[in-house]
Amino acid sequence: MRSELLITALVPSALAAALVQPADAATSGVLFGSPVSTNVGESFAQAIAREDKPYGTLPISRVFYSGPVQQWPGKAGASGRPDVVSFKYAPCQVVLGTYDAALTQFVAGAPTGYDVWWSYIREPEDNIAKGEFTSVDYKAAWAHISALAAAAAPTHPLLHSTLILMCYTMNPASGRDWHNYYVDAATQSMLAFDCYNHAGKIFYGSPATDGSLRAAWLRSVGSFLGNQHAADPAHSILGSTSTPRAERDRLPTDRRQQSSHLA
Repeated sequence: MRSELLITALVPSALAAALVQPADAATSGVLFGSPVSTNVGESFAQAIAREDKPYGTLPISRVFYSGPVQQWPGKAGASGRPDVVSFKYAPCQVVLGTYDAALTQFVAGAPTGYDVWWSYIREPEDNIAKGEFTSVDYKAAWAHISALAAAAAPTHPLLHSTLILMCYTMNPASGRDWHNYYVDAATQSMLAFDCYNHAGKIFYGSPATDGSLRAAWLRSVGSFLGNQHAADPAHSILGSTSTPRAERDRLPTDRRQQSSHLA
């Protein structure tokens, strides 16, 4: 199985994501969507509708399970569209088979009509650094879950095991090696990075602005990723950028093109 590249670029801020769609988005091979999260007293279906309302139906969703998976449809299947879904279990319990039944059911029940990128413990670097679990245990758990997935859905071409790391891990200053989290292409068929625009804290943080600087930056991000996909269509590219909701809602309507994007 060939490893592909999945890049997730995030601007630190609120729960909802916003990326202004570049003019050539329709022909770039990139899908624009959003992470979805509920407000207090809101159902997940209402959260999806809220995210779709200002921007139109978003072609892809990002769903976070802070703990165990929800069986399909659950939150991940609520939108009925391609999504990236992550979940978390203690690695030592995973390798003991404690969650085999739940994980097998989750994989076997995955939708077959659209792509699903599943990830086990996104951004594990800090967890390992803090001693929550070891790199060896994490990789062993990944191998265990991937083997369950291969057995439960051996012919599901739209189900992708996805390792999500921090962009900072690729910075030499981090002192990290991404191989400490990566098993092999058969176990983790896609490699992803969460990237942050730290300059955004300085230049784009005030909800009192009209959002034009952020909008311009987001357009450039979308165009860059579209160009990267055009240069190498064999690789998949996902970008998700976040704007504080208060500032996002001040953007002119033609700038409120929300996105994560995947090709």
